[in-house]
Amino acid sequence: MSDVLVRKFDLIVLRPISIALIVSGIAFLVRAEWVVGGLLLVIAVFGVGAVGSSLHRKKSFGELAAGYPHLSALDEATPKAIQRETSLQLSRAGCALGVVLALVTILLSIRFGLRWYWAAAIAIATVWLTPMLVVAPFVWFVRPRK
Repeated sequence: MSDVLVRKFDLIVLRPISIALIVSGIAFLVRAEWVVGGLLLVIAVFGVGAVGSSLHRKKSFGELAAGYPHLSALDEATPKAIQRETSLQLSRAGCALGVVLALVTILLSIRFGLRWYWAAAIAIATVWLTPMLVVAPFVWFVRPRK
């Protein structure tokens, strides 16, 4: 049952972040900002992809590339209690996602002209706040209703 939460995390959290990074990367490429657009696409594919693949360690590359998890995972029943292994998996994914989003904030901060120390401060805040602002609301959102 714990695999249900992992699949839902992948669909509700990782997929929208990946899509947003890909769309913003393409937008920067259209504006002829090749370095920023290319780096955003690389971060979207490899960074968010690495976080997602770490959630599904038992799945093969072919299964992940075929579209795992499917949208039908959103309709599955959520377990009443979260197992320790699942909570550790989700917290590790939240921390790794924080690092990926910190790279994005550094890239965009420097692109928009912020000084390096402001970019570093924003990145540190992103690393610290992402697990709290992403994983905790996710668990609350998918909890079983009475």
